[in-house]
Amino acid sequence: MAKLIVQTGANAGTVFELTEAPMTIGREHDCDIHIPDEKVSRCHARIGCRDGQWSVTDLDSRNGTYVNGERTKERQLAPGDDVVLGQVHALFVAEDDTTHDLPPEDGSWVQPTIAETVVSDRIELLSRGRLTHDREQLEHTNEALITLFRYSNSTGQARSAPLLFEELDRAVKDAILPDRMVAIVVDPETGEQRPWFRDASAFDKKLSELPVSRSIIDFAFREQVSVLSHAPARDERFQNSPSIQINRIATAMCVPLRLGDSVMGVVYTDRLGDAQPFTRTDLELLTALAMPTVVALHTIRATEALHRERQVLEKEVRGQYAIVGESARIKELFDFIDSAAPLDTGVLLIGKSGTGKELVSRAIHYTGNRAKGPFEAVNCAALTESLLESELFGHVKGAFTGAHESRAGRFELAHHGTLFLDEIAEMPPTSQSKLLRVLETGDFRRVGDVRDRTSNARVIAATNQDIEELVREGRFRQDLYYRLNVLTCHLPPLREHIEDMGLLCDHFLEMFCRKCGKSRMELSEAAMERLREHPWPGNVRELRNLIERVVVLTNRQVIEPDDLHLELQSGGGADEVSPLTSLQDMERDHIQRVLEHTGGNKKETAGILGIDRSTLYAKIKTYQL
Repeated sequence: MAKLIVQTGANAGTVFELTEAPMTIGREHDCDIHIPDEKVSRCHARIGCRDGQWSVTDLDSRNGTYVNGERTKERQLAPGDDVVLGQVHALFVAEDDTTHDLPPEDGSWVQPTIAETVVSDRIELLSRGRLTHDREQLEHTNEALITLFRYSNSTGQARSAPLLFEELDRAVKDAILPDRMVAIVVDPETGEQRPWFRDASAFDKKLSELPVSRSIIDFAFREQVSVLSHAPARDERFQNSPSIQINRIATAMCVPLRLGDSVMGVVYTDRLGDAQPFTRTDLELLTALAMPTVVALHTIRATEALHRERQVLEKEVRGQYAIVGESARIKELFDFIDSAAPLDTGVLLIGKSGTGKELVSRAIHYTGNRAKGPFEAVNCAALTESLLESELFGHVKGAFTGAHESRAGRFELAHHGTLFLDEIAEMPPTSQSKLLRVLETGDFRRVGDVRDRTSNARVIAATNQDIEELVREGRFRQDLYYRLNVLTCHLPPLREHIEDMGLLCDHFLEMFCRKCGKSRMELSEAAMERLREHPWPGNVRELRNLIERVVVLTNRQVIEPDDLHLELQSGGGADEVSPLTSLQDMERDHIQRVLEHTGGNKKETAGILGIDRSTLYAKIKTYQL
């Protein structure tokens, strides 16, 4: 039969046998479980069992019903749960539960009482050792200091909470000699109290499943002070009860893991049976050991949070820069990425504007050995010669007018990662020679500096021009071309894999509908056919911008041809484009619309367009926007 054992307050030591039929708990004598406590309402709560599951329900009491420290309206109960009504703590024991001690029938059982408390900033261990001349006391203080020093050093090596608590368990067992140690941490997301102990080596148990003193744990959590408790000897009639002998707590300590005004958890230790009680010195040492534990636990959680954030960002980046398509040309592109990703050699990407050269470079980076390293991108056509060299190699303070402080260049920032150089054919000759030196030796020098620096960044270059023709004309260094042209990939224009139009449109519609907070939109068959007929001089970038514009400006779920605003050339081949829809005009109009949409915010505009702010400023100047 299930039982409710009153542990503190009125009726302490009383055992109420529970029936499956609902039983009322309250201050009124008519209640099934009468508790004469002024903080308990007349009819405070109801407890019962339905379909084998026990639960407690608060009956709109004035001071509320708490289970394991959490206020609840209705809560299912587990063996060992601490039910609090007013000032009364009661232990719930299931019918087949053998992990919790039952009091003697004569009511002589007494809940462990608080013997000592310590506030973390009032530890007297060191001062007592400094003032005493007792050899034994001095040796004990010295051993405590050695334990604290060794443990503090070991916490910096722990990379997870279980590893940290393994170190703490080792230190506590060596210095204080408890029978058991349990670390209980508060989950920062759910607020749940999760225990760790050596036999489990992980947080895979519920606190209610552990035979520990919940009252001392709750006291440490509530009062935020270290606490020491002694328990009286058990009645001799229980000597033959295995569960009582195993779980009988002779003395216990609990220390809060305080971070500012909050408690991250507690550390609980006890001794069982007829063991010697803990001393105040033991309590102070456990309190001292808790201090580096808090710092280490906070660092571990912060590191884990950053790691989770990085994983989320990497997932978003991979999704944002996903290559979409199932055509033969795109499959060839995937094969190239798979072969190029594991290598560190240079890559040259050749393709018309908007074919996805930066997309491919990111795919090579994030699927290769440098995925955890940085990815940096520079548009060589967007900067003047002097600014380009400063952008690539960095500069020192005072190197030129406006250089008010030293600044690392992209080669430096891309160390152990990848540097993408877009529009490499536009690089000035002087910069070409400096780039060649970095590719050959890995050494470079900041503008205005006198010492060399080293970078092992992998370089992926891209161009939309016939670079071989530029080499023949002497406008691009032949040796630099050979250095870059280790692996070459020609990216197909959109019209050469038009069969991927449906997948691309679905991808962009989902992306921009989610970004704009709109429900999913789709294209009508007529609109899709219109898209397939368009020559796409701006390739996938033009399609991406078109879909974004349609999502922003269209309010209906099904997109029709009129929503696309495509100017088709009547007659002529696919390569003939009306001057009204030239790439330059489309780009200028789209940049103008996005600027208006963002209220002139350059950073936000560059983010929507998917380009660097430096590139945006160059285009604003070119188009006189």
